[in-house]
Amino acid sequence: FQKEMQVKAARLDYVSRFSKAGKILDAGTGQGLFLVLARDRGWEAFGTDISGYVCEFLRKNKNIKTFNGYLAEARLPQDFFDVVTMWHVLEHVYDPYGTLLEVKKLLKAGGHLFIAVPNTFTLEIYSRKLFHKPHFREGVWEWHFYCFNPKSLSYLLERAGFKIEDINSEFYLKGNKLGLFTDFATQALLRLTGINMRKTILVHAIKAGESDNDESKEN
Repeated sequence: FQKEMQVKAARLDYVSRFSKAGKILDAGTGQGLFLVLARDRGWEAFGTDISGYVCEFLRKNKNIKTFNGYLAEARLPQDFFDVVTMWHVLEHVYDPYGTLLEVKKLLKAGGHLFIAVPNTFTLEIYSRKLFHKPHFREGVWEWHFYCFNPKSLSYLLERAGFKIEDINSEFYLKGNKLGLFTDFATQALLRLTGINMRKTILVHAIKAGESDNDESKEN
């Protein structure tokens, strides 16, 4: 629990570097810890999740507005949110492109989107391919409908009408000693070459204007 709280706090610190407290939507909020921290720091917090238990708990015990279901079903007000976050959610949805279009509708002009997803362009994935092992480690129960690398995620976001401000990795995640060494080496590679071979992709994007993305007019 303490580790989870530290990760959520670090994520909120990252968000707060680019946006002052306002209306924030955490799509696929999971345990809801991120929203609780955001509310405690002055944000007007909203959330969606497919877990009815989580949504009811947050509404009744934490006074946080939540919707039980998928984002497109929530019918939230358009041009309403200053920030939308999706922490390891996009790989679980059936229609990532449609989800991003929905997020764009909900964001105010110039609003911020923060996404984190697993990165398939990693040393671990390549080594598993080399030794003919499954794509994900044995015992991983969660289903990933889509896989992303920095190039594919950037393309998807730009096509949906977002302007990418920063594409990095979740540098605040900590592992064992071997993991820390690998993280240090891959972070150095990322800074020197721009090649992201770390386990995650962290993207900060903003809602682009119609003139910045002609394709968004078609959608």
